[in-house]
Amino acid sequence: MRYRIPKAGAPLASHYGRWRDDPGWRLKWRRAPILRRAGLAGSVAIGLFPVAGLAQTASDLPEIAASRSDDGLAPVKVELRPFEERITRDCEIGYGTLVAVVAPMDGRLTIMPPGDSVETGTLIARYDTTAFEHQRDALERDIAYLNAERDYKSGVYRNNMSAIRHLDIDARQQARDQMAAQVAEMKRLFNDGRLALSRFQEAQRKLDTASAELKRAQWQDELADRETVLEVQRLANAVLAKQSALSEVQARIAQASIRAPVAGHLVDVETVDAGRRSLNVHAGERIALLADPARLGTRLSFRPEEMRSVRGAEIVVTADRDHLPRPAKIAAIRSVETGTDSLDGRFETQVSIVFPADDAAGLLNSAATCSFSRPLPQKEPGVPVSAVFIQNDHSYVRKLDKGDPTLTEVELGEISDNYVRVLSGLRPGDLVLK
Repeated sequence: MRYRIPKAGAPLASHYGRWRDDPGWRLKWRRAPILRRAGLAGSVAIGLFPVAGLAQTASDLPEIAASRSDDGLAPVKVELRPFEERITRDCEIGYGTLVAVVAPMDGRLTIMPPGDSVETGTLIARYDTTAFEHQRDALERDIAYLNAERDYKSGVYRNNMSAIRHLDIDARQQARDQMAAQVAEMKRLFNDGRLALSRFQEAQRKLDTASAELKRAQWQDELADRETVLEVQRLANAVLAKQSALSEVQARIAQASIRAPVAGHLVDVETVDAGRRSLNVHAGERIALLADPARLGTRLSFRPEEMRSVRGAEIVVTADRDHLPRPAKIAAIRSVETGTDSLDGRFETQVSIVFPADDAAGLLNSAATCSFSRPLPQKEPGVPVSAVFIQNDHSYVRKLDKGDPTLTEVELGEISDNYVRVLSGLRPGDLVLK
């Protein structure tokens, strides 16, 4: 028994050349409804199933009919070949590199209007620093006074007070020494029986009192000196505290001038008050974005299981306007919560990709197709594209079974070098007609 494919049949090879060589035609059929196979990336549908000249869907095509007209068909083995896995997504082209400008502190600032191009270091916003300048001036006066007081307490005051106390100690020392000499003489007279005991005892009491007063004066001198040292230390600490506060105020004044961290276009500026272009902000709030005009790009979200194909993939962005493929690269990857997915601990991964904008004038905010492809880790079964036919959203090959061709349904994957990957229906070594 031989098989005849009616004229309305859809041999994949008859249009594969155009699909391969004409990106515009491939993009036109990107959303073709033919053979939407669950679990395959959109690129599979692009690569396998658009058929030029078909105005109707695959379900309208007549069934493949059997006949004895396979003359000219040659058998070919199902062989293991290298293939690429691919994910294709619709995307919108925007600026590729965006740098956020955030408010460093609370306050009211004046900001440049959006759309301006700025160079690195250009002043783009400024806070009102009147209050900070008043604080700075007050702190500088306090520091000057505290330094003067510290110098006075550690210098003139300490020296003079110490001298006054030492004069008193010296006087007490002399008085005590004189009294000690008198008591010694009175003791000698008492021992010779020439002085009454009461007078000797009274003189001894006065000597003890003078000795105690001298000791007290010495202790007071030491305590007063230590208190002066502590007071000087307190003043020094007060100066440090004021200097720290001054440094903070000076830093705020320096931060009041917000300058562009990179060169680019000033975009997405927050709404400002009419007429004054001023804005009340809190620390950490984003006030604008700077876009690098030399780079375009887009952001796409992927499920965790898709990221295996995205990481390290070759990336191509094809704009709808000119249908030219542009190589791109990943600029950033971050996990994001997505509604109910976060309730069960699942997150999507947001991937930012960029590409040079030198030859992409007019593509900003336009639609495009983003394709991610990378080689499969091992070879997979494949058959020539010319051996595959499509009918009613199903794909078929003529499998030789004991020398006779049998119409066999297959599930297909990616296309590479005129070969299509076989996911099911055939095994390596099987023979098919092409």
